[in-house]
Amino acid sequence: MSASEIQGRRLPVANPRSRFWTLLLILVLLLGFALRMHNLEGQSMWSDEGLSLYRARLSLSNISQNIITVDGIDTRDTNPPFYFMLLHLWRNTTGETIFALRFLGVAMATLAVPLIYVLGKITFGHYAGFVASFLMAISPFHVWQTQVLRNYGMLLTLNLLSIYGLFRFILSEPGRRRIIWLVIWAGAALIGIYTHYFSFFIFAFGLLSLVLFALHQWGIRHLAQQRWLWAGLVLALLVTLPALFISINRFLAGTQIDFYFVPIHKVIYQAASAFSVGMDPSLVHPWWRVVPAVLLAILGIIIGWLTRRRATLLLLGYQLIPLGLLLGLSLINPLYNGTRHLLIGLPPFLLFVAEGVVSPLQKIRRPMTKHLDFVWSLFVIVLGILLVASQVDWLHVQFTSPRLVRDDVRGVAEYLNTYAGPNDLIVVHDTLIRFTFDYYYHGSAPVTSIPLYHQVDAKTAIDNLRSVVEPGKRIWFLKEPTPRNGIERQALTEWIRENWPEVFERLFPWMWLEVGLSAFVPEPEVANIPSTAASKEIIWPGVLRMEGYEIPAEATSGADLWLTFYLSQQQAEAKEHTLSFRFIDEKGQEWAQVDKVIKSGFPPLTDKPGELMRYDQQLLLPAGLPPGQYQVWLRLLDTASGRTILLSNGEPDLHLSELAVDAASCGENSDQFRARFVSGSRLGQEIELQAYDWPEEEYRPGHLLPLKLWWCARQNPESDYLLQLRLIDQDGRTVADSEESLSRLDYPPTQWQPGQLILGQSSIMIPAQAEKEQYELFLSLIEPDTDVELPVGWPLGRRSLPLGTVRVKPWSKETELPPISHPLRADFGQPPLVEFHGYETSTIEIAPGDSVDISLIWRSAVESIPASYTVFLHLVDEQEQILAQGDGLPMGGFRPTTSWRQDEVIVDDHALQVPAELAPGIYNLWVGLFDPATNERLPIFIDGVQQLDDRLLLEMVQIGN
Repeated sequence: MSASEIQGRRLPVANPRSRFWTLLLILVLLLGFALRMHNLEGQSMWSDEGLSLYRARLSLSNISQNIITVDGIDTRDTNPPFYFMLLHLWRNTTGETIFALRFLGVAMATLAVPLIYVLGKITFGHYAGFVASFLMAISPFHVWQTQVLRNYGMLLTLNLLSIYGLFRFILSEPGRRRIIWLVIWAGAALIGIYTHYFSFFIFAFGLLSLVLFALHQWGIRHLAQQRWLWAGLVLALLVTLPALFISINRFLAGTQIDFYFVPIHKVIYQAASAFSVGMDPSLVHPWWRVVPAVLLAILGIIIGWLTRRRATLLLLGYQLIPLGLLLGLSLINPLYNGTRHLLIGLPPFLLFVAEGVVSPLQKIRRPMTKHLDFVWSLFVIVLGILLVASQVDWLHVQFTSPRLVRDDVRGVAEYLNTYAGPNDLIVVHDTLIRFTFDYYYHGSAPVTSIPLYHQVDAKTAIDNLRSVVEPGKRIWFLKEPTPRNGIERQALTEWIRENWPEVFERLFPWMWLEVGLSAFVPEPEVANIPSTAASKEIIWPGVLRMEGYEIPAEATSGADLWLTFYLSQQQAEAKEHTLSFRFIDEKGQEWAQVDKVIKSGFPPLTDKPGELMRYDQQLLLPAGLPPGQYQVWLRLLDTASGRTILLSNGEPDLHLSELAVDAASCGENSDQFRARFVSGSRLGQEIELQAYDWPEEEYRPGHLLPLKLWWCARQNPESDYLLQLRLIDQDGRTVADSEESLSRLDYPPTQWQPGQLILGQSSIMIPAQAEKEQYELFLSLIEPDTDVELPVGWPLGRRSLPLGTVRVKPWSKETELPPISHPLRADFGQPPLVEFHGYETSTIEIAPGDSVDISLIWRSAVESIPASYTVFLHLVDEQEQILAQGDGLPMGGFRPTTSWRQDEVIVDDHALQVPAELAPGIYNLWVGLFDPATNERLPIFIDGVQQLDDRLLLEMVQIGN
């Protein structure tokens, strides 16, 4: 295709003044504004935004001096004052909410949408201008950079206005009104320079363009006679001198902290990624996301060169010269620190893309090129669709992905607002983050910065850390971001880890600067427990002694619960132990178990037996824990073996306190679900299943499949719906089902409030006769009064929700009785459920402290046993006192009675621990089965005669000599 052919094309006639196009442009403008307003205050301010707020709070005279005072030391900001002056006036009018502060930048940035339209219109025509305005409106990169409290969005708008004035001056016909565009170029360029120093690069391109234009238009001799032009240029240069002087001094002062040289080819790919797709923490995107926009831009350059060469040359200069100056100067002193510094190159790129998109609208007059024209048009349309789809998709990613959460200083400050007490101390590692942190923090704990901005000596900073330590005092250390003042960044963190016992550590979301918080009790030794603690002496013999503890009376589901214990070590040689906490509702149902290993440096892992120490323990309550009262129980475990350490009274568990739990909100703490399955399915109009989980990959017949379900109340439910689970085989037959409440019995759905997140616990029994390897699990909500199932995906949904495939591994079945050395025949249940045939024991001589191993021989008498019975073994003296007891499910829970099939023989191994202090003598050994849900024993019959107390005497056992 020749240049003459393309040059001969004409765009379809379009009236840019028509109401249709005007309305369309207004809609695009509103779209751009809406996207930039969406979730405007959803993200935390990051470090640089805190500096913007600090400068806006100063007086106008102080803002103009570009001085930032940090810890009493004056430093110079690298950004000129105009934006901050404007922000100062705006703040005085609207206040200091994040929404109000960021709104100014959004309003200024949205003006880039109509500006790129008019710029595109004078360079490539009306259609290209409109497409460019649409691409600017939906640009994820522009949206990202304009939703922050910085000057980038305003900078781009001023750059576009300046370039528009320049292009109008160069491309317009001679006339007196032409000078107006030169004034607009100069005015916008000068304001841009006092907004951000990168505007010098745009200004330099403008000056170069004007010089070349003047030489081409007038020649050197005539140019020298244009006094008005020279006077204007001299005036512009004089106005820019203060900013030029400051920027040159700053450039010559050396490399800024966190600025590094980036190879030019990497910067180019980062620019293409940002312009084509949007912001990403890695700064780059896969090539297949970048290619459509780049190909369209190249096509736009080619078409523009062949049809509108002067405009294309100007746009190429706009694209290459400012970014080229940035990269060239960065070879001397790095000026590039992320894609935000490339924003000035976005408009020309979008204009070239827009020209590529509209290129098929140009008609080819030669009939032989129709097929080529069709292929070309189809190719461009596909590229355009891919580009828009990619940009829309990335907009969604930017608004929703956890990977694109800015440094969450707000999150750490709000955490400390909640959990740091007045007797605590907060130490901020990076004093520069205080501008942002102090905006969000309003808690009762005092805050200090170590090191201060002028302290670059690690030894001095460590001495300052030592000076803030007090016995029993908790110190919160905002360890990340690390200092940006020149001190060795990890010096304090490493010293603290070596010298202070840590009780807590958490990393908050971040993109550029890590946000990490730790808590320490540097000197945990205390003389007495405080008056705020519950005084209660608890002893785990030989391990721990607890004199008191502090537990909040209230907590929120999905949030942290902080407990403080006052402990002392019982002996010098100790092992690692675990605190096991259980949360039980008023009906006795366990809703959560949280196990925490006791940290090193605290009892019982110290070298100070008998020394009373403070120990802080953080627990994360499960997300969606139903609101209500819970009993908090504590058990001490040997970490290595999992063995329970008994209290001095012989009990395994200690009742600590009552805890009132408030409901969490849907969408909060969703990362704490720890669920493998995310649903988001609406059941009816009122309830949504957000996530669910079951713990195992494979189940056995007779075992329970436990389910956790996270419900979200979208409206206040009108009925106390019931949850129905069904297990369906491959033939579509229901092999098992269950029906129960959605959550706690004392918190039925009719009490749920809109927006609450509620955790439910349910289960379904895998039938003992299950022989197939895969079953489908379905869930329904039932209206109890009518038995009607709520539709899934209301209003046009199914009546049940498929949850997934359950894999089942059937048992092998043994029906032959083994040889039995101690035969004993009895029937359990009326009518008989289980036959007892005898037992085996390898223990001949039993001494106090021994463990007696016994194998019980059972045979199922029915096809399916309805309940899971527990086996009990009792060693009893003549006074009927139980001296040793062994209760447990058959085969250690591996073969519950619900898994037994008719005529199946079960060899059930148990162990009975004989107390070491038991006196020698003869004792009775009894066996039986009971239902743990009711504590009722199965009746036992021998030859039709029911046994007393529903227990079976195995033998009389001789203990000792």
